[in-house]
Amino acid sequence: MQPFEASTPSAAPRSGMRKSRNGCVACKRRRVKCNEQSPCSACVRRGEPCSLATLTPESTGEDDTSENLPSTREWLQDMELMHHYGNVIREEPFASGPQVAHLWQDTVPQEAFKHPFLLHALLALSALNLAHHHDVDAARYLRLADKHQAIAISGFRNALAGEITLHISAALFACASAISLSTMARSCATAATRASPQGLDVGEIAELFVLTRGVLDFVSVARAHLTQTPMAEMFEGHCMPESEEGKTSLPEHVRKRFRSLEDMILERHQKAPEKLSIVTSALKYLELVYRDLTYFLRVGMIEVGAVWRWTTMVDHKLAGLIIDRDPPTLILVAHYAAATVSARESWPTRQWGVYALQGLSEMLDDNLQHWLDWPMRQIDDRLASLLDSD
Repeated sequence: MQPFEASTPSAAPRSGMRKSRNGCVACKRRRVKCNEQSPCSACVRRGEPCSLATLTPESTGEDDTSENLPSTREWLQDMELMHHYGNVIREEPFASGPQVAHLWQDTVPQEAFKHPFLLHALLALSALNLAHHHDVDAARYLRLADKHQAIAISGFRNALAGEITLHISAALFACASAISLSTMARSCATAATRASPQGLDVGEIAELFVLTRGVLDFVSVARAHLTQTPMAEMFEGHCMPESEEGKTSLPEHVRKRFRSLEDMILERHQKAPEKLSIVTSALKYLELVYRDLTYFLRVGMIEVGAVWRWTTMVDHKLAGLIIDRDPPTLILVAHYAAATVSARESWPTRQWGVYALQGLSEMLDDNLQHWLDWPMRQIDDRLASLLDSD
């Protein structure tokens, strides 16, 4: 099921029925009744992504492992994946900053041994990394990744349906983050197997924004708990220090590029005010991200969150414009894809920008291809132009 495809929701439950404990994150946040469809009718009515739709695993033919003891072969496979996770997280961390890196190395595995759904999410990431490094066995590792991802999502949904307490909040946040990383890594693995040109399809690109919105919805519900856990460090260091804001600006030629994008968006959407507002707002946020990257590149340290935070800043309806292949939106996302090259230290998403840009090129008409020249140069030069002096 593609991220924004929805079956017709059934009628809402009759009043007087027992209160649902399995509602979606958005309905919990709004404190409204959820009919638990996939997606729920409330989210469909508001035009918002629904966690019950975006976090529905594909069938694996396997029941929850708490009810079925694994075979010896499965147990050995899981041991291999856990051992590899311990190695890869130190050699190829998800984050460049030491504070966040140690969370994935120490804190998150400790939480995983208390919450099986998180353990399966880590095993999925480990299997994806093994598939990345072992072409001969890639298909086997990808099957293992898909199996553990499905179990992780199922367990995550079950845990999310209950009360979100301090005890479980860190594990839920880590699991949501791991699921997002695995989904992007899996999309890249799929793109790598495609015949040339190798690129992400429109659903895979939009999925990033849907998943990130799901994580953001969870954070909005659980922030009070999360700030009391070690995971609070993941919310820090994504922007330049306030003391540096007055000293850091984009090079003039980069500012001109953003003005050209602004003119193009206005010209294409001057008769569509809602689209104009959504895309123009996203452009302004992207310019802020580029300015922060200018600072981080100069000091030689980029936290992955500094790049990916753009997906949490934009209007959730931007994903719908991606699905609709709205040209200004696709061009804007191409410029975001170029920015992700700065986060190549994070192996799950290392090639996402390259594959996304290739896929976007296939979606745009020939007369718009010239808009991709600039982001392609940024990827080739690793954003070196951000360090140019005027």
